[in-house]
Amino acid sequence: MSFTLIINGQNRSFDNLSLPVTLAQVIAEMALKGDRVAVELNGQIVQRALWADTSVSFGDRLEVVHFVGGGSLQEGTHGEGICAAKRRSPAIGSRTVPKPPYSYYT
Repeated sequence: MSFTLIINGQNRSFDNLSLPVTLAQVIAEMALKGDRVAVELNGQIVQRALWADTSVSFGDRLEVVHFVGGGSLQEGTHGEGICAAKRRSPAIGSRTVPKPPYSYYT
């Protein structure tokens, strides 16, 4: 029996996981680097230090934000290239999270 979660709004099944399942196992199964993602479980942000102790259940909703760096800072920009956050979903790929209406770089 496969274990199904809703990740970034899309159903995702995990055939290699058996109950009980932890958040750390899900992140590892998705092949994500734990130091580059933030995770929200059913509307609550889960601290990375708690992932191994946080159980997930069939049908839980995860929002996974993947941080990427790179690019360069150009005059007139708001640092879009310095650190962008991307939401990852196997079904829809990655998309850039909108930047805030202010800048840390001015």
